[in-house]
Amino acid sequence: MEAVKPEKYHIIKNRLQRDASFVPVFAYAVLDGSIDGTVYSESEDLETVLVKTTNGLYFIYGDVANDKSNQWLIHQFRKSKTAGKRFTLFTASELWDALLNDYLDEEAKQLKRYSFEYLMESTSPFSLEPPRGYELKPINSTHIEQSAEFDESYYRKYWGSETDFLMKGFGFCMLHNGEVVSEGTSIFCSRDVAEIDIATNDRHRGKGLATVVSEAFIHHCLEQGLVPRWDCDVSNSASIKLAEKVGFAHPSTYSVFI
Repeated sequence: MEAVKPEKYHIIKNRLQRDASFVPVFAYAVLDGSIDGTVYSESEDLETVLVKTTNGLYFIYGDVANDKSNQWLIHQFRKSKTAGKRFTLFTASELWDALLNDYLDEEAKQLKRYSFEYLMESTSPFSLEPPRGYELKPINSTHIEQSAEFDESYYRKYWGSETDFLMKGFGFCMLHNGEVVSEGTSIFCSRDVAEIDIATNDRHRGKGLATVVSEAFIHHCLEQGLVPRWDCDVSNSASIKLAEKVGFAHPSTYSVFI
């Protein structure tokens, strides 16, 4: 596989939007130039593509019957693992799952995740009113400095830098006596879709903070013409419950190989 020139990214994006049953938001973010990454393909027809972020997330899509591409992909996976580098591979279909299980067998662990669809067209049910004693704020550099979960290293890992996040991403946090105690942030954001990552301090759970933060995130998405996305492990019952509470439904299942 060879690196695809960025001027062809729009062709790949259009094809994914038209044909793929699942595409991780980070793949769209790379194709839109929201985050740094590389796109590989075997040929000019772009039938099989691999989207890579700088922090080791990969998405494979296309023809599973291309043995040359498959061998290259497996080689890259093994090479990264041997070097102790991250290689987290997202797949688009059960055909890719079967192929990777066949090639890698015991070398990789397959995880199942949900990707939820947001159904509501209006944010009218959202009050965005925090509980007494709490303040809801858009995330800024001060909040990032104070955060225990989504600190500067988090944004450097997923966005390249805190500055890039503040320019291209968004998020909301709940403050209690000036302390960041709950957050919902865009782990990835393309021109069309924003994926939420959420965390609440253990001492402040059970008060509806994550609900308000999530609703603020969704409200911002709809105001900006973005599709909100909620992805989580299939075993994360708390995340599933919260997703459904704020309007997400009909989860599709996809695989991640680590």
